[in-house]
Formats: sequence, structure tokens, C-alpha cells
Amino acid sequence: MLVQPSPVSDQTNRVFQSIDHDAHLLAKLLLRQTAWADLPPETQRHLLSVSEYHQVFPTLYSIAGAPAAFQPLAVHLKTRFAALTLHAVNVTKILTQHNIPVLWMKGLALAFSVYDDPWMRTMRDVDFIVPMDQRLQARTILMEHGYTDEDYFLADHSVPPEYNHLVTHHFNMYYKDISLELHYDLGASKYFGYTPKDVSILWENTQQIGNPAHGLYSPTPELHIVLLAIHDVLQHQRKTEKRDFRLYRPYDLYLITRRYPIDWSAVARYAAHFRAQAYVLQALDQVEELFGMLPDSAKARTAIANGDVKHSTLRTDFSVVFIGWNNFKVARRILPVSQLPAYVRDYVFFPTPEGMRMKYNLREDQAIWPYYIRRVFEHARTAARYGWNFLSRKFSRRSST
Repeated sequence: MLVQPSPVSDQTNRVFQSIDHDAHLLAKLLLRQTAWADLPPETQRHLLSVSEYHQVFPTLYSIAGAPAAFQPLAVHLKTRFAALTLHAVNVTKILTQHNIPVLWMKGLALAFSVYDDPWMRTMRDVDFIVPMDQRLQARTILMEHGYTDEDYFLADHSVPPEYNHLVTHHFNMYYKDISLELHYDLGASKYFGYTPKDVSILWENTQQIGNPAHGLYSPTPELHIVLLAIHDVLQHQRKTEKRDFRLYRPYDLYLITRRYPIDWSAVARYAAHFRAQAYVLQALDQVEELFGMLPDSAKARTAIANGDVKHSTLRTDFSVVFIGWNNFKVARRILPVSQLPAYVRDYVFFPTPEGMRMKYNLREDQAIWPYYIRRVFEHARTAARYGWNFLSRKFSRRSST
């Protein structure tokens, strides 16, 4: 074992340190535990401004009585939500006509299922997922209908060092200023990949959202809890060294648990399926830190931790992929690697075959083995570069002394 796994509570404490006073006060206002009228005018203006960053502005705007000074922002958000919804309906119609199933995740799905008024869930873009083996077909079809693809990791410009561990797991589709993310996997790290079989569980647990005539579907509430926890860890907490906390993420989870009677045994099954028990427990910790105890909290934690209430043995780091040469199959290992230097991770670990197809955007009929050889040379080049930098710094320090 390379690094000893840290308890979930330690990881949670590190996350909580980034939750500032404004976030706690906003949470109390969203829960109606603090009266808006009791706050000084300058505090009210400040919180309305901060709420835009935390993406809870519409709810706070409604609680505040729709102040006139912030009406233009509210109108803008309503208009944008309507445009995003229109494109979601259009994309669903286009792809389903070509027998490509579409599931909407996160913002749009939650807007129509757990918020009192859908526009209250603000979104920068909309996220949907298609089966991995149909991802290239889906992208081509959307481009034929006027959408453009601007995939950052496949662009000509170099990738910043802080993103060098990422692997493409979605296509960024655009229609003018409307952004849609066409997903085909759930993780953005090349050390963490799910197989098509892993992801196929999404299409086995769906519910209809919004206007039935639009034909929009999303994962069930129990499955969405797990997906949101995975997304928070892989896309926000560990995507770079920066910790990107925004209140809307725990608020989404809180609203799910309040809107639906959650079957926590189902949540436990899905968490185990995606090897994400620690991520879900951490997400629940954060929700309860801000919004109070969840229904059946103790029962939920016991179920998710597989009977280990303290869940001290659960791994809190990436489920990574390690090369095993048993009949040239890639063997999975559960190893905590998030504390390793990026260059060590880049040198030691390889993606799964699915991860390789995503990283190099390969078709299903293209051979993977040449790209594994390419990957070896890329790792060797990375090791040489970091070794040279290390020696240069070492000798420069000696010469300066």
C-alpha cells in the first residue's frame, strides 16, 4: 500500500474548513431559521450578491420578497433557464429519433424534480449522458443539427499542468451561448474510470421529469444522491488543488431527501456498485453540517458503510487502475493516491481500456495497444522532465549557497 487511507471524518473536516460564515448564514435563510427582515440592509445586499456565486440566488430572491434592485438578474436567469430547457428538449428529440437513450443529470433533472419552481436551480450548462459506445454517434448527430464541439482536452493548445491528470469524459457541445455537456462516463480522472457495464445501471433506474410531452428522463432520487456525491469529489474537490465549495451542491442533496422518501438500502447498493461509499458519507456529513439531520440518518450511514458505523476502514481516495499482465487484462486495485505527487501518479498508473478510448477519442473498432505503447513513452518523457527539473532546482540551490 502506497499511502495509508485517511478516515472519512478527516476528509470531511478538510472540506468543512472551506465553508465560510456566509454559507452558513445562507443555509439558515434557506431553512427559514433566520428571518430576512431581521438582517441589516447592507447584510441583505451582500447575501443576495454572494448567493449568486453559491447558485442559490433565485430561492433567496424569493425569500427576500423579490427586491427591485435584483429583478434584472432574476429575469436573466429565468430567460436562460427557458433557453436551456428548450435545447434539452431538442437534444432529447434528436437523439431518441436515432435510438440513442438520453438521461439528464444534475441541474436540469433536479430543477424539475425537487425545486418549487424549476428556474430556481441555476445552471451554467446542462448535463446529459448517453451510452459510451454511442458517444461518437451522438456527437456527430448533434453537430449535423447545428451544435459545435469544443473539447478542451482534444484542442490544439497545451493543457495546464494542474489538469494533466484529467481524461476527457464528456464533449462540450455549444449552440451560440448555450452549453451542453454530452457525458459518457462519470469521472474526469484517468486514475478513476467506470466500465460501460458500471454506467449501464443508470438506464435501469430512471424517472420522468418535467412536462411528460417533452420526454425528459433522469436517474431515480436514490441513484442521483450517489451521482452527485461522485461528481462533487471528482469534479470539484479533487479536480485541481483548489477547493471549489458552493452551497447549491449540499442544498440539492438536502432537497432530494426532503422531496422523496429515500430508500437508503438502494442508496447503499448504488454506492457499493460505484465503489463510492466514502464519497456518499462525506456528502451526507456536509449536508447535515449545513442543514441539520437528515431523515433516518443513522440508518442511512449504517447501510452505506455496510454495517461499519464508524466507516473507518472505507477508502476515501481514488479507486485507481493498475496494470496487471494476467492474460493482458487490466486489473483494478483500490489504492489511495490523491496524496501522491502528480508526476508519480502520471508515471505509475494507466487508464482502463475504456479510459484509453476516452483519452485518445478512439472508435470502438480501433486497436488500443498502440496507444498503451504511446502512453509508456509519454510517461517516460514526463519522468525525464520532472527529473531534470528536480536536479536543476537541487543544483541551483547548492550554487546559491
